[in-house]
Amino acid sequence: MSDIPAPVRVRMTPQIEARVAERLVRRIDARTGELVELARALIRVPTVNPPGERYPEAVALIGERLAGRGFEVVYERALGAPGDSEAYPRSNLIARVESRVAGPTVHISGRIDVAPPGVGWSVDPFAGELRGGQLLGRGAAAVKGGLAAAIIALETLKEELPRLPGAIELSVTVDGLSGAAGGLGFLGQLNYLEPPRVDHLILLEAGGAEAVAVAAAPGATESPVLLALEQAAARAGAPPLRRIPLPDASGLHALARAGLITSLAAYGPGTPGAGDAADEAVVVAELVLAAKILALAAHKVLSSAPDAASGPQPPMGSQPD
Repeated sequence: MSDIPAPVRVRMTPQIEARVAERLVRRIDARTGELVELARALIRVPTVNPPGERYPEAVALIGERLAGRGFEVVYERALGAPGDSEAYPRSNLIARVESRVAGPTVHISGRIDVAPPGVGWSVDPFAGELRGGQLLGRGAAAVKGGLAAAIIALETLKEELPRLPGAIELSVTVDGLSGAAGGLGFLGQLNYLEPPRVDHLILLEAGGAEAVAVAAAPGATESPVLLALEQAAARAGAPPLRRIPLPDASGLHALARAGLITSLAAYGPGTPGAGDAADEAVVVAELVLAAKILALAAHKVLSSAPDAASGPQPPMGSQPD
């Protein structure tokens, strides 16, 4: 007979939810320096697309970190995808951690590729320089800063999972600037992004701390994860989130049109269009705020899950039938 007690889900009263939110915000504030250094480390790996430089190195940097913090990590190379070669492999990552109580999955996805730096920079585009409360470098806003914020958010939220149902996931994908066939589209083909594996999906986009982009399948009800982001922004002290159309290039449109997932949104720190500009920058305070919003939103979705939760999911890396 096992001595391990059965998992117990904590029922979220408003008082408990407020205490958890305060704890998450406090822990993320304490990790500000760690968040900034992680974003700088990602910028220093120049994952320029085209042609797709150093994807495996950047993906491994994140994967090794998360594996060391208790996440299950799987690497998926998009063999045969446009641009994939031995010189420029299209390497993606999925990291997941589950509660002992069955429930929904919140999945955050961000691309690792960045645009060529071009000309006109006043700093080394791949040094990750700090200046005047801003982080500068190619990818600072689009979207390596957002990825760093998401990683800190999910690592911090992981500490609350014993009291929550469900799972949290992060995918780091490639070729977001060139059609996503070797990245988000490839993971979609492997059923990584669809129910029953994923219930709520957040795509990291450089949109500003006060902007959310949303798409939903025709006839779908309001996106729960979008509502959670809006509530999280208010709790974190951010300005009200404004809704803007999801960019047509986003791989989420295909999922929405197919009716495969309806609880989805796009969100992230930074300025729209910054990823093509010289001296690309993001305000450090916006990165911290984004980490808080992502952690609070994911917690809200999981803690609001109904009692009739879905069962265990297929193992990571399994192929569709």
